[in-house]
Amino acid sequence: MLFLCTALFSWLAACYLPAQWFPWWSFLGVCLLCGLLLGRSRRHAFWSGFLAILVLWGLAALVIDVGNTGILSTRMATLFSLPSRWLVTLITALVGGLLGGMATWSGYALRRI
Repeated sequence: MLFLCTALFSWLAACYLPAQWFPWWSFLGVCLLCGLLLGRSRRHAFWSGFLAILVLWGLAALVIDVGNTGILSTRMATLFSLPSRWLVTLITALVGGLLGGMATWSGYALRRI
């Protein structure tokens, strides 16, 4: 359990820092590298990347949403005909999680070649 928490926080830091200076997709390189070096199985690689980026993007979307008092997420929910602005935050986190999981899985698959 301690390893899981340490790995999760390490991934969060490793994916958050490049996003400060590079494009939004820069976390994919970190996920690919982590899958290449740390992946134990396909399932482990996917779910570790998925959970790490889900938490990172979910928290980032939540901080942005609270920072602008929900104006942007309310407008996006209206634009996409969603019932709640919180659903925009959830979808954002899920999309990020899927991207992170697939990038980590790709890194693991690259090592297997």
